[in-house]
Amino acid sequence: MKIHTALGPGLLESSYEACLGYELTKAGLKVERQKPLPLVYETVPLECGYRVD
Repeated sequence: MKIHTALGPGLLESSYEACLGYELTKAGLKVERQKPLPLVYETVPLECGYRVD
């Protein structure tokens, strides 16, 4: 809420994500952004570009 109040609506998700990462790091938490999520189909790993927020 703090970030949205400061920046307002309408920005790209990546802007809010960067600010949230900063705030969490400032609070002493470890942050990893946009981690790849593998997809396996019938034992074959596929590169689909999924990323976990």
